[in-house]
Amino acid sequence: AGESPRGPMRADGQSDREGGEAATAPWRRGFVAILALSAGLYILVAMTSNYNVGLRHLLPILPILYLPAALWAAHRPRIAMALFAALLAESLALAKNSWWLGRRDPMRFALSTDSCYYHQNLIALREAAERRGLVPFLVLDPAIGGPQLERYVGPGVGLSPEQTPLAAGWYAVGAAAEVCVPAILRSSPHEMYGYPRYRSIADRWLPAITAVTRQGEDRGFASTFHLYYLAKSTVPAAPARRR
Repeated sequence: AGESPRGPMRADGQSDREGGEAATAPWRRGFVAILALSAGLYILVAMTSNYNVGLRHLLPILPILYLPAALWAAHRPRIAMALFAALLAESLALAKNSWWLGRRDPMRFALSTDSCYYHQNLIALREAAERRGLVPFLVLDPAIGGPQLERYVGPGVGLSPEQTPLAAGWYAVGAAAEVCVPAILRSSPHEMYGYPRYRSIADRWLPAITAVTRQGEDRGFASTFHLYYLAKSTVPAAPARRR
């Protein structure tokens, strides 16, 4: 038997490595087919369900999805390095509240509120308010509880949806208020899991949100909050009756 770069040559002209690959080819094809079928079935179920747990939907199949990508990139070192750099840049940018796609408007990225209420976002809001002299200011967001706001932002900053009139001053409107509440109102029971509960919350908060966002002056963003200045006190409209 001779030698080849792929290992010792057998009598049939194949190297040991080539022979091993040929022998295991059926098993490998079957394994790949099982992985692809499992991932496809899981994705189909996740996409057709209205139960939303965010990225956790994909966690069981992430290794299956990453494996072929890793094998493909392993033979293309330059592309692999470019992909690694892109993922690193994305992770760093998302940690800075997604300022990396142009205009500094985090509301454009509010596909889910999962990443909007980490404690560092509330700390960033507090620091921005202190830096810009936004005193006093109120936070308008149904997704954040009063104790959490008082701990990380300061006492007395939480706004109740029933509070009336709305005093003149600064308001920080969160993504759940400005993006999710209108989305809930446009939704329907067959599109959203737990719709009655979320619709009730949206109906309670909509008058105050509408009053601030329509009558207040847009003053930009702080962390994942939209800042408004209300020049004069206003009374939110009464909640609309549902049919």
